[in-house]
Amino acid sequence: MNVAAEEKVGQIQQMGRIYSSAAAVVAWLGEEDDDTEPAFSMLKQLAIPGAWRSLRLVSASSRAGLLSVIRLFQRTYFTRAWIVQEVVLAARVMVLCGKCEIDWDVLAQASHVFMTTGLRVSMNTMRKEQAPAEADVSFSSPTVLRAIKNDREKGQPWYDTLLHTLIRTRNFKSANPSDKLYSLLGLIQQHVQNKALLRPEYEVQSTETTYKNAAIQILTESDDLLLLSCVEGELFQHSESAEPMPSWVPDWREEKPLGLRGTGYARYWAAGEELTQRPVIDRLASTLTLKGLKLDEISRTGETKYEVFGSGPPSFPGWADILTSLPPSYRGMRRDTD
Repeated sequence: MNVAAEEKVGQIQQMGRIYSSAAAVVAWLGEEDDDTEPAFSMLKQLAIPGAWRSLRLVSASSRAGLLSVIRLFQRTYFTRAWIVQEVVLAARVMVLCGKCEIDWDVLAQASHVFMTTGLRVSMNTMRKEQAPAEADVSFSSPTVLRAIKNDREKGQPWYDTLLHTLIRTRNFKSANPSDKLYSLLGLIQQHVQNKALLRPEYEVQSTETTYKNAAIQILTESDDLLLLSCVEGELFQHSESAEPMPSWVPDWREEKPLGLRGTGYARYWAAGEELTQRPVIDRLASTLTLKGLKLDEISRTGETKYEVFGSGPPSFPGWADILTSLPPSYRGMRRDTD
């Protein structure tokens, strides 16, 4: 028995309880630098409702502050898989960077401004001008984590919490790829502690098996097939062992935004809004079987999203041709929802 691995499993099973019961959690970004203080100052300013409208992007001080924010969000902390439960479960999070501090809620509000206002375009432009091409600038991370926290507090089923979080944090990173999943178990610990397929196994189980077991558990209990939209076949999987990844299992090592990447909309079925035919999964053969009825035939297709967003500007003449060939009544068709 690997004592270190067993000890880590025990720690994982306790982390959710520790973060949930803590009066406050300190998030350590690392030592401060010349950008820390101006970045925190700008974030506090932008967290004030409507303050971004008075920001003069042409002024040297405003641009300097925003550039400091860009460099702050280049810190690897913001894309570490293990911070998800740290931030989501804590009653309060204080962010420390050297001697500078800021409340996480302020950080999240400023992040929301970046993601939902005209500042997003300006920030992305400055990022491309100033940050190294390989730098990962994660303005959205605090907004994503706040959305996860809000959904979890609404009492959604454990499988929705897990799957939606995996989708939202697909670009987050961990040294061990299995931890892309294990790092989230604290969010749902009370619901899955007796589910053997979700028990962390570091020494006796490959990453492929870890992801497959999670997919089986989610599909077995979920009310929909959203998980299947998160995988696009073997071309997007990164098998690191002799064990092949089943084509219906999402490979969470893949950081590109595959599938629908949606979590907040209602799913639709041509035959109704309930899953009447559950998939049949053969764990030994690693196969999944779905039954359905033929409702129509696909007569034409457009470009794939990888053809649309290729090396040049987005181009989709095939889809444009399909759209213009539709009768006018279809072009303006919309579905009203409650």
